[in-house]
Amino acid sequence: MSTNRLQIRRVHAKYVVSTQHPSPARLKDQLDHELRNNLPQVLSSAFSSWFSQNDPSIWFVRRLQIEVPASSGEELSRTFTTQLGRTLSRTLSDGGEPNTVVQFSDRVSYVARFLHDLARGYAWSCWYYESFEGLRMLPTSAALRTVVSDQSEPGREALLKLSSNDLLDVMRALSRNDAGLILDNLAATSETGDEVDCCKRAWNAWQTITRGSFDGLNESQRALLLYLMSSRGQPAFGLNLKRATQAIFCLADRLSNRSAAEREQLFSAMTGDSLAGFYKTAGSDAEMLLPFLRCSPEWLREVIDAIGEQSAQNADDSGLNHCYTSFGGVFLLLPFINDLPLEQATRDWPHADDAAAISLLRFVLLVKCCGQSNSEQSLTDPLLRDLLLIPPSISVDSVCEWQSGISGSEVQRFLQTLINWQQAQGRLAGEKQILTEVVVEGRRTVVLIDGACGLWATLQPLESDRLINALRDPAVGLENSDRVLFCDPTLLEMLGAEFPAVRMISLSDADPEVDQISRLVARLEKLPDDLAHLALHSRFQLSPDLDLALSLVAQNVMRAFAATLPGFGLANLSYLWSNFLNFSATLDEEPARRVVRLARPPLHVVLTRTGSTRQSYCLRWLDERPLILFEETE
Repeated sequence: MSTNRLQIRRVHAKYVVSTQHPSPARLKDQLDHELRNNLPQVLSSAFSSWFSQNDPSIWFVRRLQIEVPASSGEELSRTFTTQLGRTLSRTLSDGGEPNTVVQFSDRVSYVARFLHDLARGYAWSCWYYESFEGLRMLPTSAALRTVVSDQSEPGREALLKLSSNDLLDVMRALSRNDAGLILDNLAATSETGDEVDCCKRAWNAWQTITRGSFDGLNESQRALLLYLMSSRGQPAFGLNLKRATQAIFCLADRLSNRSAAEREQLFSAMTGDSLAGFYKTAGSDAEMLLPFLRCSPEWLREVIDAIGEQSAQNADDSGLNHCYTSFGGVFLLLPFINDLPLEQATRDWPHADDAAAISLLRFVLLVKCCGQSNSEQSLTDPLLRDLLLIPPSISVDSVCEWQSGISGSEVQRFLQTLINWQQAQGRLAGEKQILTEVVVEGRRTVVLIDGACGLWATLQPLESDRLINALRDPAVGLENSDRVLFCDPTLLEMLGAEFPAVRMISLSDADPEVDQISRLVARLEKLPDDLAHLALHSRFQLSPDLDLALSLVAQNVMRAFAATLPGFGLANLSYLWSNFLNFSATLDEEPARRVVRLARPPLHVVLTRTGSTRQSYCLRWLDERPLILFEETE
């Protein structure tokens, strides 16, 4: 058992001394020396009793800011440690700022979360995965294989820790070769196990796996998935369990859509006394089916009959739409998109040949919410396309061709309609607003942010004439003694001359006691990340006006979702996606409803408390059948 350990990656010490001090540099060197020599021992003594030796939990704290009066020797270390303890205790208790504290119940849970985040493409944006930095240059599949197969990491246990849907995400991220290598490695490092018992375990696991889970998986991915499902809650079995999982698939494929007479013929050959007869009947599948020959005829009869019934049921249910998507978080965003007056805002927009303008707009808006790194994958997701009424013929080129027919004036009317609606809903209060400049990929953009809830009210390129025109309506609303525009210092001179009746305060002079404004100002450094999250892949060639307009509306959608999460209303967009919306889902279409089963995101506990994962709603562009959301309990 490893002992408890507190690791501080870096101490950045800033000393404030009197201007009259004769040698500030010497004092700094002395204090640095004292911290370096005394701090480790004092910390070790002070925090040794914080956690039980039996507590395997792992805590990551991104940063702590501590202020202590200067002293000397061990007194400085003790004062520092006391203040560190208070600050650390407070931070661990209330979680600090969003994305500051991350906790895992044990090392296995930490590795499991990394595997899933790596499979979904978000691991390298999470600061607490620094220990895996050496894998960054590897392809995703190779990195997954390396972690699982590394004997120093609890790879098998981590995979088994994942929910079924999260495990599917990992399987889909593995190449055929890497999935096979992982299976070989797991089987080689475990006891062989009884052959008959392994067959029964594989069959029991097969029966618990959700229908459609194997869709889109190759034979290596399917075998690895079933092997892991067969290992849950059981001793680790090796080669025979691997053979059993492969035999199950071989038998199922062999019996698929076969008549009762053909199934009976195979059963007779497998339970008969003639091995030659079995090889003749089974043909090329004989070697794969060998593990079943040692099982009892009664059990084998049950398996063959069950597979036959399942095959018949699948044929009967072929008209039932059962779909999977990696982007389960969209089901939590769709109600907010459904509320928007998009029909009115796009009334005069041109349509594409195969899709209505309103459908394409909703679709691109949702693709933006999914994030830049997911834009190509979400665009081709079959379930998202069905939900948004987008036919298979619509491609990136189709979207680019469609948007080229939308004029700048139509984009401005679209934006004004959305802003007017937000104001009517009371979401854009307008009493205090923040205007700042953001530079993303060399493009200078100005953002007007409502001070009440952080919604973007204007998003424009930094071109003086266009910016002035875009700010005229908001500025009129600010011409009141009680209203204030907190402005980027670089824009004050230009705007002050254009809007002399507006009370403007430099952002550098913002009152730190104005809580909401101070929180928004403190998070302005995250604006480039938010814009980057909402950007589309370089293959999308949207006009700058339309691209910024859709980014503004997508930010409003994401911020409306964040408002339902206590304590996370101002979290940046990539954090919202990674921790609350990054999960898979399945949808079953039934005659009277659409049943959506949601996998669990990292911070699913917060969603569960808000009821977001147990809601029901209808979408105005679909028929009257509601979408009923359930959270997977596994």
